[in-house]
Order: sequence, then structure tokens, then C-alpha cells
Amino acid sequence: MSNTKISELPSLAVPAPTDIVPLVDDPAGSPVTKQATVRALVDAGRAGAILTDAEGSTSNISVGSSYVLITTWDASASVGDVTPDHTTNNDVTVATAGYYAMDFTISYSGTASKTFTCTLHVNGSPNTAASFARKLGTGGDVGAGGFCALVSLAASDVLTVYVKSDTAGNTFTVHSGQFRVNSV
Repeated sequence: MSNTKISELPSLAVPAPTDIVPLVDDPAGSPVTKQATVRALVDAGRAGAILTDAEGSTSNISVGSSYVLITTWDASASVGDVTPDHTTNNDVTVATAGYYAMDFTISYSGTASKTFTCTLHVNGSPNTAASFARKLGTGGDVGAGGFCALVSLAASDVLTVYVKSDTAGNTFTVHSGQFRVNSV
């Protein structure tokens, strides 16, 4: 089989994590054929998340008709070159250009009968294709909302989520939430 082209080999419908895949390391420079397991290729993916379970803590945000950064994140996790920062910048930074799937969900309460809008920002600018708006009822209810989006990003792009309201002088209280970014 040593003289068989890869394109001539039989296909495998469901590879196992320990199956070995040939690849070319540094194809643009000094190419060398090497091997990797399917698990190693999957683990090389890029993903990051910031999240909060703020129930019982002070997590109120004063909100008006201009966007305000959501800063109540209290944990983060990452794989590869997606870097979440829940402590200082409340953001997620991607190191490699490409397409990324965004998933944002949040449970919140706030000023009654007000509409709150949460929107993805890329490098400080709103991406209104990744946004949701929800009006809270009059009874002090806890609302939930979220958005999913597929976004083309450049290397070093910084992602944040902001909230605004339909009028000034409102309170937005985060109960729980997560913002996940995965390369596709």
C-alpha cells in the first residue's frame, strides 16, 4: 500500500479517536509528512467562553439608551487560541482569522415594562445581526434571551456583549449567562 495515493484509499465513515491521519506539517516552508490522531485534530480546535451564575450576588447594571458593557462574568474557559477574559476586559479574543459560531444566552430581571437589547460587539462596534430584544413584564419577572450567529473574524478581533434599554435610568440584573465562541 505504500504506493497508493490517499485519494485511492477506501473511505472510513466514522473514525475512532485513536485512528491515525496523515498530514503535511509546514506545507509553505519545509514540508514534512507526519501523523496525528483524530483526537489530536479535534482537540486542536478553537473555543472559548465567559459565563456567570450571579444569583445571590450584586450584578446590577445601570442601563440607558446607549450600549453598556455586560461586566458580570465570573468564570472563563478556553481551548486553542480563543482567549476569554472575565476578570479585566469582559471579552473573548480570537487569535486566528476564520468563521466562528457565537452563542449567547442570559437570564435577567430589571426595570419593569422596559425593553432590553443585548448585542454582540466586534472591536467595539455593534454587530446587530447578533442581537436580541425583549420587553420585561410589569410584575418584576425574570426574562431570558439569546442569540446565535456565524461571524467571519480577523485575527486579534475582540468580542464583547453590550446591553441597552429603550429609555434612560433602568436597571438590568444578570441572574446567569454564557457567551461561547467556537471556530467552525
